[in-house]
Amino acid sequence: MPDNEPQPLHQQLLKELTDLIHHGTISQVREKLQPLHPAEIAHLLESLPREDRDKVWTLIDLEHNGDVLLYVNDEIRSQLIKDTDNDQLIAAAQAF
Repeated sequence: MPDNEPQPLHQQLLKELTDLIHHGTISQVREKLQPLHPAEIAHLLESLPREDRDKVWTLIDLEHNGDVLLYVNDEIRSQLIKDTDNDQLIAAAQAF
């Protein structure tokens, strides 16, 4: 697809996020995630390879983790919960 053709918003955001994960800073990734709705973050997490997903998951504000978990599919939710510290899971649940 030529660069001058419009890409669907999700594809464009996914590309920007992936570029930041690999070539940017942690603060740039956080800034990209900050304004997004938890459902948008969940959709991005589902679209990322596991290694990138794990990196992004650790950068999501703790108070939004619970909301994001509600929107991801069951397989990814299980993986994220399994890989998340119990104290962080408790804090995410209390954020409701």
